[in-house]
Amino acid sequence: MANFFAIFFLFLISAFSSVDSTNFSSQNCILTPNWHMFVINGLPNELIITDICDDSSFPKCDHSQISPGEFVSWYFCPIGHWYYGDFTRGSTKKTVQLYSKHIDNFCGHKFLSGTEHCYWLVKPDGFYVAKKNLSISDPNWSYESPWI
Repeated sequence: MANFFAIFFLFLISAFSSVDSTNFSSQNCILTPNWHMFVINGLPNELIITDICDDSSFPKCDHSQISPGEFVSWYFCPIGHWYYGDFTRGSTKKTVQLYSKHIDNFCGHKFLSGTEHCYWLVKPDGFYVAKKNLSISDPNWSYESPWI
């Protein structure tokens, strides 16, 4: 009987903490931090087109065009969600895992409440990530993936 209540409790946490996860406003997460994710266009003169998708059981995507120096951001509750972006730069296309266990470990502080922040930077040579908002030219961005 105790196992039933434990499973039921975990189901409730998952159900309530994943509602409207791709909403661009702050979320009310239960027993998890609220995540605020950013994707910044660091390409000098190029527009990037991206579809940022939630890979949960009810996936949905947000289509954005990001001008040079601009960004897109969103809030979400992490339980049951992995995010990826399909990026287009001219004729080049690339899919990048924007939120995964690796990114949770890299950007997260492991608090059960509050807001975690993670920043992605798209540059001519690839995709970078940081725990805090750095300038585009800051050398402390962590290289994650090439365009190819």
